[in-house]
Amino acid sequence: MEERADREDGAEGQNPGEGRGALSSAVPGTPSGGLSGAPSGAWDEDEDFPDLRRRPLWRWLAGGLAGLALFAGLTALFADVLARHVRHVPAEEVLGALASARGAATTPAAPPSEGPAPAASEPAATASGPSAPAVPAVPALPEGPHIVLLLADAGANPALTRRAIEELPPEVAIGFNPYPAELPALVEAARARGHEIWLGIPMEPQRYPQVDPGPQALLLASSPARNLARLEWALARIDGEVGLYSIMGSAFTASEAALRPVLAAMAEKGLPFLDSRATGRTRSPRLAEAIGLPLLVNDTFVGGAVSAADIDAQLATLERLARNRGRAVGVIEPSAAVLDRIGPWAAGLSARNIALAPPRALLDADAQRGG
Repeated sequence: MEERADREDGAEGQNPGEGRGALSSAVPGTPSGGLSGAPSGAWDEDEDFPDLRRRPLWRWLAGGLAGLALFAGLTALFADVLARHVRHVPAEEVLGALASARGAATTPAAPPSEGPAPAASEPAATASGPSAPAVPAVPALPEGPHIVLLLADAGANPALTRRAIEELPPEVAIGFNPYPAELPALVEAARARGHEIWLGIPMEPQRYPQVDPGPQALLLASSPARNLARLEWALARIDGEVGLYSIMGSAFTASEAALRPVLAAMAEKGLPFLDSRATGRTRSPRLAEAIGLPLLVNDTFVGGAVSAADIDAQLATLERLARNRGRAVGVIEPSAAVLDRIGPWAAGLSARNIALAPPRALLDADAQRGG
């Protein structure tokens, strides 16, 4: 930049001839008067190139037209060669070929077999889970009234969840929240203790967004496709669930238009639904009957921020409903206090001729009796 500025400053005040004369004088063997020997500043282009002065205009035009014609002919010839010998390949085909080549390069070759190939067997379940839920064999439920209990929000507090898995009777289902990270180990621990595995589906509450059900909740403003995609996200979080239950959902379950496609998808997957009944206006009983979806509806929550006496009263309500109707459903809100009360209460149920029943086992027994 400094060199250019110097040249511009040095040219200031000169005429074009002075600049050219200075350049020619610097070239060895060139007269100081310029390229033609004329004095500096008197360079005449016609004297240097005398043919330019005498060429008529029509010759210039004819030469230009001939050049254009030659250029057009070469262009047409090149296009014809391309059309005959070059095949257009769509971008999708190219990308597919690249992906196939990459997969072939990264897939290790199978080792040579030393014997006959084994007989084909059924595909094993993958890490992401089998295509259908692993439903345990239906136990023989005792006669008499039954109480169904599901521990909700499992996994949100891992230490409390582990205590519940160890202390609660195996007939109590463990309902996992889909958001926590430590789900696989907790699910395996619950399964090992004989608990049914249920998965919670977050749904929009009435006070949304002040009450936040999380980033993957089913929402009234979302399209059915979007809500079904979020349902699939939740199902991918754990392996081997035998049913689904609602987390919050007082607004979502009250909307028949929003709830219908979700319950239909559950029915197609063979997964029953336990409605936590966050609202008395839930539409799940009517829709489940129309769709053919096995359904349980919560009768009362057990636990929460209440005293031990309140928890005992909630459990007594379940007993009363079970005697009057033959069954009752309770959803446990986990806390240390509620775990302290449920253990001793459950131990005395058989003496009162009431039995705990796993929710999926009870629904399957209903289906067998109905058949």
